[in-house]
Amino acid sequence: MLATVSALQASVMAIQVTSGFLIQREFHVSTTQAAQRIGLLFTLTGSVSVATQWIFARRLRFSSIWLLRVGRPFFLLCAVFLLFHTRFAALLAAFVALGVGIGFVLPGATSAASLAVRADEQGAVAGRISAAQGLGTALGPLVGTILYEQNAAFPAIFVGVLFSGLMLIWL
Repeated sequence: MLATVSALQASVMAIQVTSGFLIQREFHVSTTQAAQRIGLLFTLTGSVSVATQWIFARRLRFSSIWLLRVGRPFFLLCAVFLLFHTRFAALLAAFVALGVGIGFVLPGATSAASLAVRADEQGAVAGRISAAQGLGTALGPLVGTILYEQNAAFPAIFVGVLFSGLMLIWL
């Protein structure tokens, strides 16, 4: 589960860091306009993530395994939408899919990790989950920008490949 949390955070950071460049280049907008659009996309992602977590994890109380199985494909969907970003609507769809993915995978992975250990190990697993998020936060922007320099599509491909692999490992 720690690998899933790291992958989630690295994916989110890689997408967020490179999406501003993508918007400015693809839509030929000013830096101010790009910042406004990316702010809208980030707000949308966060709102969708919170709503997804609230509905599926808190209200309906789906299991951690169900949340993981359903959530991981949304990262793949996000990657596909990012690859076909010729219209802003595709970016909106990508960031909605990202928010849904976060909303399912993060509570699924953290609860699965917590449920896998005894009560006296809860603090240690919480620390490891936090460290896994920190690792993803450190690696995501680095990997995302290096990949973006090579080709603007590579960060989306990275996310798609990463979560395709995780879908195969943890069915």
